[in-house]
Amino acid sequence: MWITALVLAAGAPLGWLGSDALERQNAFCTSCHLDAHRPLHAGKLRDFTTVPAVNLASAHFAKNSDFRCIDCHRGASFPNRVRVKLLAARDAAVYLTGRFGEPTEMKHPLWREDCVKCHAKYEPERSDAFHAIGVHNLPKFALNCVECHEAHPTGRSAELAFLQREPLVAQCRNCHEEF
Repeated sequence: MWITALVLAAGAPLGWLGSDALERQNAFCTSCHLDAHRPLHAGKLRDFTTVPAVNLASAHFAKNSDFRCIDCHRGASFPNRVRVKLLAARDAAVYLTGRFGEPTEMKHPLWREDCVKCHAKYEPERSDAFHAIGVHNLPKFALNCVECHEAHPTGRSAELAFLQREPLVAQCRNCHEEF
């Protein structure tokens, strides 16, 4: 019993630090996700490095080629970071036991704080822009950024900040009946 506790006490910090080193490499993040039948993450990595940008994630990469997947997906606060590490540990255990299935969606999306760490306040180019309205600006805005600005789908317009009408209007309806 005490040996198990000792192994866990030593293994947790080593696992944390080891995964930090591995997560700095986009290839590591996509290595488990190369299912030949549903290559979700391989396609996301391809889109991520596409210039000109085809989605919000690749727009970040286009501005800074040192930008990595983990820069958004690591968790900005300690509680969020612990959440990410626990999810990664669970995913690793599932993968190592051979029960891994390629995800079809992100079940634990980015939090607003993940975006706010770099985008502390949105500076609208026009005074009539959506985020120029106080309650629609960061950090007090009620929605997570990715609820409107979809990060990975392609085919969205860079000029429209990678927004798509249907998901956007669905979010507006949460506060505005007229939509």
